[in-house]
This record gives sequence, C-alpha cells and structure tokens, in this order.
Amino acid sequence: MNFQNQDSKLSQILQKCSEHLLAHPSRVSCWEQLIYEIRLATSDERTDFNRARHETLQLIARVFFRHNPFLSKYWRWHAIDEFHHARSIEAKSIFERGLSFSSHDITLWLAYLSYRLTTTNVNVGDLLHLFEEARHAIGTNYYASEFYKLYFSFLEAYTPEINNHEQKKALLGSQITLCPLYNHASLQERLFESGKLSSSSVLETSKVGHLLSAYVYYFERELLFFEGLNLSRQIISLWSRYIDLMKAWLPRFAIFQLYERALISTNFEDTIVISYSNFALERGLFNKARNVLKKGLLCNDDMARTRILKKILMLELYEGNVLRVRDYLAQLICCNAEYLMALKGFVLKIESLL
Repeated sequence: MNFQNQDSKLSQILQKCSEHLLAHPSRVSCWEQLIYEIRLATSDERTDFNRARHETLQLIARVFFRHNPFLSKYWRWHAIDEFHHARSIEAKSIFERGLSFSSHDITLWLAYLSYRLTTTNVNVGDLLHLFEEARHAIGTNYYASEFYKLYFSFLEAYTPEINNHEQKKALLGSQITLCPLYNHASLQERLFESGKLSSSSVLETSKVGHLLSAYVYYFERELLFFEGLNLSRQIISLWSRYIDLMKAWLPRFAIFQLYERALISTNFEDTIVISYSNFALERGLFNKARNVLKKGLLCNDDMARTRILKKILMLELYEGNVLRVRDYLAQLICCNAEYLMALKGFVLKIESLL
C-alpha cells in the first residue's frame, strides 16, 4: 500500500497501527483501533483530507473483509458510510455483499431495507420481494418486531400498487402471533386492524406466542449484551441449551433461523457449527450441512478447524466425493501435523480410487 501522497496525519495513524496489524491480521480489535483512529480525524474539514480519509477507509474495508467476512456490523457501517458520501450504488453493493455472508443478521437487514426505502425511484415489486426474503431469513428472530413494523408501514404506504394487500397483512399477522417476539404488544393494534384476522383468533394464537416468550425470556436476557467476542464456555452452553429447548416448540425453519443467530453471535464457534450441521444432516439436508461446515472453516483457529474438517471429511466420504475427501485430508494435515502419519495410508487408498 502506498500512502505517501496522503495527508501526514493519516500516514501517522497508519504507521501507528501497522505493527499490530502485521502481527495479528485476523484480530478484530487491531482493525477497530485503526478505523477508530481514522474516524477521529473527521474534525479536519479540508476537502482533500476527507477524500484521503474516505479512500483509506475503503482500502482498509476491502482488506478487513477478506479476513472477517461474517462480522456483519462492519458491513453495515461501511455501507452507511458510503451512503453518507453520496455513493448510493456502492452502498447498495456493500449491503448485498454483506448479506451474502450474513443473510440471517437482523440489524443488517433492517439497515438495508431502510436504506432501500429512503432512496429515490422505489421499485415496489423489488422491495416486496426483499421484504419476503428477509421474512424467511429473520421472521422468527426474537427482535423482529421492528422488522414487522417496517413491513406493515411499507404495505400501507404502497397499498394501491400491491396485489392481495390484505392477504399479505394477514400472513404477517399469522406469523407474528406464533413467534416469541420482544415488544410483542406493540404489534397488537396492527393485527386487530387486519380484516383477515378476528380479535378472537388473534387472542387465541397469541397465547402460544406469549407462553413461548416466557420460556425464551431467560435465554434472551442472558444473551442481550453479548456481541460474539471473548467467547466463554458458558455462552456456548447457553446457546446450545436454548436451541435444544426450542426444538420442542418451534418448526424446522425457525430452528434454522435460531442456529443462524447463534452462528452470528459466536462468530461461527465450532460447537455450534457442528451441532447445526448435525441438525441439517438428520433431516437429509446434506448441502445445507456442507455449507454450514464450509463457512465454519473460515472463522476458527486450527484446533476448531480440525474438528470441523473431521466432520466435513466424513460427510464427503459418505457421499463418495473422492476428490473433495483428498482436498480436505490435505487441509486436515496442514492444521494438525500429528495426523500426517496416521492418515498417510488412508491418503494412498484415496489416491488409488482417482
């Protein structure tokens, strides 16, 4: 990177943080410190400095996301920063790239949908498709109340342009009454207004949601201030117990969403990754299990990668994907040299099948 032509203040900041980054390129705290130092420089209002600052942040973001693609809040911050610099197309692209890695992150979805609603030339059909995509990804999230409020507001604002408007509101109402949502009461007025849901049906189905809320409140309260850094075994155990309890109450698609929340919260901790893959495998969803395991390989240290590699190796072996088995064996040996001699004969057998 050549920063010789940029403001000396930026150069000083980069020099100050570069040693830590070179030593620990995957350590989030080092990147946060660098971004924080650069943002502090906003007190200088010179146009050339702000341009240099913005270009530097863009470059840092590209490198950062290569190391940390699943930390969704940084995608959100980066997209909003681009939007504030009147780079709407770039902001949209960043949001979409972030969602390709964190498609079940509720804060990223809310920021993206709000951004799309505030831009000019709103395409109602595209937005309706996006809201439905978001509903399938985050609709059972405990904190989805704000999403449903935004969805209802969208439907009401563009009523003449949306076919089956009331039926869509009724569908939302049906899902809301069955979900254990934070601030559930704030949505009651909207539900009673829907012509497709009677007061008695709303009250009856709400009993299920309120009962379920009583069970999940303990877990959500404990997880409230947890952001996925400095993991402890207690937090992993809490997520595992939470998911196991919900398996008896929630439909399969809701359990998938809960697992996705756990992955985001724990930055793809290997215990959660393997548990999620087992849940998918038990239901014959081999590709889903494979995708979860492959994502887990991007976010863990060598010991955790070893455990995930063993799991994905057995999956590929079961399905007879010999070339993939060979590749994952090579990765396993790179993670843990102790496997070299133990696997040597097995590797030779795999080679003979090629």
